[in-house]
Amino acid sequence: MTYQKCQYIDRLYDIPISTIDGQEFVLLEKIQNSINSGIKYFTYNGLLIPFECDGQGNKLKPYRIRAFIFDVIYCYKRLPSEPHNNAMIQMVRDIHRDVPIIRENTEILKSKVDAILRQTFELAEFTIPRLFIVLPEETTTYNPENWFHYRYRLYFLCECEDEHERHLAFHDGYEIKQPREFLIKYGPHIRRMLTLVKYATTISSIVIPSIASFKPNNSIPNVFKDRFMWENFKQRLEQMNETLEISERTVDFSTDQAVRHLQGAELRQIKHFLKGVDNQQTLGNLYRTTTNDGHIRWVCIQHYQNPYADTILQELQKRFRELGGEIRRDSAVIEGQDSKKLSQLLDLLRQGLSIISITFKNIKFEEKDFNNLLTFISQNTLIRYVEFDNTRVAYNLRPDKKYREIISELDTALQENIKLNIQYNVEIPLKKFSSKLADTLKKSSPRLSFRIGSLESIPSLEITGANQSDFSLTAIHSETKKDRMNYIQAFQNACSRNYNITKLHFQGESFTRETWSYFCEFVKISQTIRELTFQAFFDYLFRLVPRIMCELKFSEENLR
Repeated sequence: MTYQKCQYIDRLYDIPISTIDGQEFVLLEKIQNSINSGIKYFTYNGLLIPFECDGQGNKLKPYRIRAFIFDVIYCYKRLPSEPHNNAMIQMVRDIHRDVPIIRENTEILKSKVDAILRQTFELAEFTIPRLFIVLPEETTTYNPENWFHYRYRLYFLCECEDEHERHLAFHDGYEIKQPREFLIKYGPHIRRMLTLVKYATTISSIVIPSIASFKPNNSIPNVFKDRFMWENFKQRLEQMNETLEISERTVDFSTDQAVRHLQGAELRQIKHFLKGVDNQQTLGNLYRTTTNDGHIRWVCIQHYQNPYADTILQELQKRFRELGGEIRRDSAVIEGQDSKKLSQLLDLLRQGLSIISITFKNIKFEEKDFNNLLTFISQNTLIRYVEFDNTRVAYNLRPDKKYREIISELDTALQENIKLNIQYNVEIPLKKFSSKLADTLKKSSPRLSFRIGSLESIPSLEITGANQSDFSLTAIHSETKKDRMNYIQAFQNACSRNYNITKLHFQGESFTRETWSYFCEFVKISQTIRELTFQAFFDYLFRLVPRIMCELKFSEENLR
């Protein structure tokens, strides 16, 4: 057994130490029994030792003080008369008074941590809306007994926080592929949703938004203009409910817990059952938002722009700017950030920062960050334009990723989100203007635009445009012999048919014979060239006009 040395007047006493909940204490009762029953106060190093209390400041029983095994505790019947005792007493009282506040702040901090953890989980799990109903498309000839012969349409619901304002999403809905398999898999969830919607229509909660509720700048889906559809809405709910009852008797509905609560992989698989979905990643024209307690909700544009969302958005924008990002209205710019800050800025985008356009300038991405960014923009329903200006992607312990690989990955992101447009600006050596570059551009999406310039400033080339549209070539020439052969070869490659050049823009004081000869030949045989522009060598051009007209035989129909 261990003992606590306690001094009363001029004598030392050994008092047994008690262990309570793994902590060592000296009980008041043992001190009073061993020394003096009038002892009520204790000090250590001149400071008053408080009795142990609960969260509300009430003394815990049995009354006890903290043990100081290797030191001496001084005991008193009444407090010593030193001047500083009043201050010590006040300090102890302040500590007891602050305990509830500290406890409350701890609970607040705990709730915020819980919200962050919940948000992290739900961002990964709830990648598409969870609230939806399914209705048959036919009503007059519909027979629930033959439910597997009919077509069905899925309608997402706005998940706004006020349950009395929830409504069908502003969208025409999605036709379901393989309706039999879909209803077997998701039947239990659909039945619960039908029950909720039927109840909402009974108490006149908002389920079907009226045309008057649309803002002037919001297009009205065709389904909301069809008055017969809404007149038969309750009938279709009853038909669908009867269908589920009949189908459940003839087939075994899924009992998978993940399906019943609809999250994770089972939730994501819904997209594979929907026709035309969701190549546009519109997901019922809903937007993913985060509530104050970390829950993920998919809401319509009108609820997305509510005051709460504005508050969250302002906080995200503030943090974005503090990390060095720039935001102007719905456009953002991230320029020249180190990898750590860049990761934090990308995290803010994923947390729901409302951005339609974003530009990355002079950045070297880590491969992981770049891949995460492409995944994000390919799934985001709000971002419409992304520009990469002088950006690189680093491999671990290897050279940077080749620009052709970057273009291929950007193209993949565009295939997954057909509302997205990307501008890719890069500088490469003249010798890289080759057939490989042309092949890469020809395979790219028409929504992937380029500005590919040469690292060399004079002479230089720059190709701008997009596949299946116009490509423009700007050539800056000089008499210098520097990079002359690379320039001639690059110019010839750029003028090849592979690039589909429709506009030529020349700057400089003169052409070399080789460049001029190839230029004349190219214009004569080109089926695409429509515009020529010459700049900064007018005298030289005027001397060449007769020769141009003679050699090329330009026609106004082909060239201006």
